[in-house]
Amino acid sequence: VVAQDVNNRYSEVATSSVKSIPAPLINLYRAGQTYITGSVPTNASRVSVYDKTGKLLRNGQVYEDGTFRIYVSGVPELQLAGNHLTIKTFTVNGERNGEASQIISRAIDEPTVLRVTHNSTEVSGTGLAGADVFVKVGMKEIGTGKVTSNGSYTIPIAKQAVGTKLSVHQERNGVLSLATELTVAKGLDAPEINRFYARDNSRIGG
Repeated sequence: VVAQDVNNRYSEVATSSVKSIPAPLINLYRAGQTYITGSVPTNASRVSVYDKTGKLLRNGQVYEDGTFRIYVSGVPELQLAGNHLTIKTFTVNGERNGEASQIISRAIDEPTVLRVTHNSTEVSGTGLAGADVFVKVGMKEIGTGKVTSNGSYTIPIAKQAVGTKLSVHQERNGVLSLATELTVAKGLDAPEINRFYARDNSRIGG
């Protein structure tokens, strides 16, 4: 840095160095996920997440191996894809020593569900390979299963009455989808079989 006075005289050259702040590594975070995870710079002992306005949302935990985890379930600002989140790390003395931002990614899609009737003994459809699928009636879980590598699932259930409302959602790596909702339809009734009597036309002779 060089200074100049009104007489056009220059000062001696002064040098300074600006120390850059290392950025923590944030693993991909999707809307609705339970935790934000990643790794922190050296000497970081505290980690926090902020919204795009700089508002503190939650503090997290830094582990000895340099990773961190912040519990964020139920934080409204982190439920909407497209919002920004910022992770800041601090030393034991409270000095900021790291900062990074990320755009919240979209949550996983709802599973597809094939038609269910009052005769059905299973729920089937497609979802995200490896995801766990849950079938509920109200708050009661009536069946669970897993999506296969080809993207399909089949879950055994007890027969349900016509008009029963089912909700089906999937979860993978702690990310929960919205539910697909459907109503149990009336299926084909079993055919009625009339009694059939065989007539013996043979004669009994002597």
